[in-house]
Amino acid sequence: MSIYNDCKIVINLHQLVKERPNGQDLDKEHVDQIANDLRRSLDYGSIYEQVDVAITDYCDDVGIDLTADSSQSFGFVVLDGGKK
Repeated sequence: MSIYNDCKIVINLHQLVKERPNGQDLDKEHVDQIANDLRRSLDYGSIYEQVDVAITDYCDDVGIDLTADSSQSFGFVVLDGGKK
């Protein structure tokens, strides 16, 4: 996984599978199959939930009111969340 200054996250699934402790001894064919399966099945729900919480926390900190009416103009709906 690489983290860049432009707030982009790139995940090389082949590299990730190979570098995990239980993936280190797998041959290339198995790594390819697992990475391909992950490409189709990964669930990014946790990331979206964390972003929703970060938006809510930030807006609370700086005094931005994210009511249902105002959030619609930004093209998103803020879910119930808060600092954990």
